[in-house]
Amino acid sequence: MPKFKVSQEINLPDIPFPFRWIPSENAADDIKLAVQKRTEMTVERLCWVLRNAPRSNSIRDYISSFDVSMVRSNLSTNLNGHNPLFYAVASMHVDVVGLLVGLGGDINVALPSRPGLSIPLIAFAALEGWCRLRRHQGTEMIRKLLALGADHELIPRDMWEDYIRAPAKLAPPGALPPKATWCSGRIRIALAKALNLTDRYLLFTAEEYKSPSRLQSQILSDTQSKSLFELPFYVVAQRYAIERIQKSLMSHIVVQDRRPLVLIFGGPSGHGKTELARQIKDLLNVSFHNVNCTDMKFNNDIFGPHAPYKGYEDGSPLNNFLADRNGNRAVVLLDEFEKTSQEVHHTLLRPFDEGIYQDRRNGDNVGCKNMIFIMTTNLFDDEITAFYNNHLAKKSHTERKNVNGTIYRELQSRLRQKMRQRFGVPLAGRIREIVPFFPFSPTEFPVVSHKNILKLSDSLYPPPDKDNKRYLGKIHIEVVDEEAVCQNIVYDSQEGARSIERDIEDKIRNGVLDLYLDRDDSLENIAKSPLMNMEVTIEPNDGDRKMIIVRDNGTISAPREFPLSF
Repeated sequence: MPKFKVSQEINLPDIPFPFRWIPSENAADDIKLAVQKRTEMTVERLCWVLRNAPRSNSIRDYISSFDVSMVRSNLSTNLNGHNPLFYAVASMHVDVVGLLVGLGGDINVALPSRPGLSIPLIAFAALEGWCRLRRHQGTEMIRKLLALGADHELIPRDMWEDYIRAPAKLAPPGALPPKATWCSGRIRIALAKALNLTDRYLLFTAEEYKSPSRLQSQILSDTQSKSLFELPFYVVAQRYAIERIQKSLMSHIVVQDRRPLVLIFGGPSGHGKTELARQIKDLLNVSFHNVNCTDMKFNNDIFGPHAPYKGYEDGSPLNNFLADRNGNRAVVLLDEFEKTSQEVHHTLLRPFDEGIYQDRRNGDNVGCKNMIFIMTTNLFDDEITAFYNNHLAKKSHTERKNVNGTIYRELQSRLRQKMRQRFGVPLAGRIREIVPFFPFSPTEFPVVSHKNILKLSDSLYPPPDKDNKRYLGKIHIEVVDEEAVCQNIVYDSQEGARSIERDIEDKIRNGVLDLYLDRDDSLENIAKSPLMNMEVTIEPNDGDRKMIIVRDNGTISAPREFPLSF
């Protein structure tokens, strides 16, 4: 069957070695030498570095050795019609793309593929990930581009608005949207195949959340907090929680409160409480400390003993973390906080109220007004689940957005009353916000399923390596009919994402493992062979029931192409 060579449509030409010395065997050595010699940056050299650097830190070192004005000048220059950002995206180094966009790179730049066809950077990321068999990296690149403000309307709306369903090969009747006139014919067919379920969900998310205002951007930039508005792209669902967290963090930053920000995340396990706390840490680029509160019964357990009692000079992990970050912003996660005692609650009153803590080791005052304390708890599970069942479970996504705010305020009132009963009025009064995390909807849990399948596929991609005890590898997972597969992963609202992860391990990972171990081959030979192509699909089983099947579909190599009859 003839092929549509989409790899040629998005192909970036190779670049001759651009430096004035004989190239070494390792590109990283050449880049290091270019930094040492302070050779002038040209667009050829920048694109060569982006194309050939084995690791992102080599690229960052190279870029940071030049004045910002020189980097910006080269980012606005094309190499034979190709902007350097396309080489950055093709490298699949997400952090490098973020760096270049921050330095002035045009995130909506287009690739002049051929006369009449210019492919936007975000579409290029999807096509590149599909062709090169790096779906997970392609998706992470799309996530970053959208989080940084890429225009989601460059992709036709009909391809992502109903994100659960795979987009149609052909555009619906009528004129294409003005920003998406490029997307027709064979390139539309290719993009329909390349956009996976998570990609489509991210495009849908970009429609849902508005960008920060000019004033918000200025304030957040000045406080190194602008990435706060990227939060919706890094957590599946939990729209209400994200909005409450963003508002609380924005208020804390703008007002410059003398007290730390204290939040409590409530809701059933496995629905993103800990994940969201870690994402806040990552996006704000701050330190993080996790306290398991299961055994925190006495104030010594959490902060260490006072002098002169034995062990006071050692402090405690939390005591030392706060002291080491005196006055700086950081995130402290107090996990399973409902298991703490009244003595621990009393110990937290002063730092939560005054933004000052006394180091147990030496008595020095420690500033903690910039700290973000996040408590997680299952204390409110019954109330939050009942609210979801009564007010959200049977509503469409659009209807949920229009739920009366009074109903949410009533939930907050009930949760705060229960919090006062359990933690006492003094501590409850110092907690700024109770953030409820709801169960996943029927259109949300398949996204969580797909996210975990992508992670599994990415973990199986590298070759096996006996020396490093890596026995499973050189595998590509291809999901046929993502909608059906991801909807047939078991989701238990009491266990959340953990139930999804367990079912994927049982039905997909173990299916892959069985086929892999049946090979009459050696690890050394597998490491040198093409990727095994494991196909995950759905088959009928016992009437209306469906069963997830894993098949060995031979081998596959990059770049792959599209059959013209697709």
